Amino acid sequence: MHPTIQQHCPREAGFTLIEVMVVIAIIGLLTAMVIANLGDNVDDARTQRVNADLTSIASVVKLYHMKKGELPSMAALMTPDNEDRTYMDEPSLDPWDEPYSIHPGDSKRTFLVVCAGPDKVVNTEDDIKKKARW
Repeated sequence: MHPTIQQHCPREAGFTLIEVMVVIAIIGLLTAMVIANLGDNVDDARTQRVNADLTSIASVVKLYHMKKGELPSMAALMTPDNEDRTYMDEPSLDPWDEPYSIHPGDSKRTFLVVCAGPDKVVNTEDDIKKKARW
């Protein structure tokens, strides 16, 4: 009896095409999920910034009203007084690079500070508003 000689073909190390394609598909799915979540976070951050800006502007409007007895425009808040002081240093722009606006409220003691929102048009569905009173 002769010992059986088994010839082994050396198997080359590496990945098959299917394995590589599966890995690429998984990476693509993970990337899509991350991008979707990132987009939601950007929108949330813009909304939070707008709400903080609206609160700050409302406070400045209240201070202006206490001193001058009238509802100011955004331009009036940036116009120097007799002592060369302003209520706001520079125009306040929303995250979509549009100016905020101030409007009378539904009573003599209320007003609205308004952000036009992503469509950049006031009095549309996506406006972000803060109602305040003095």
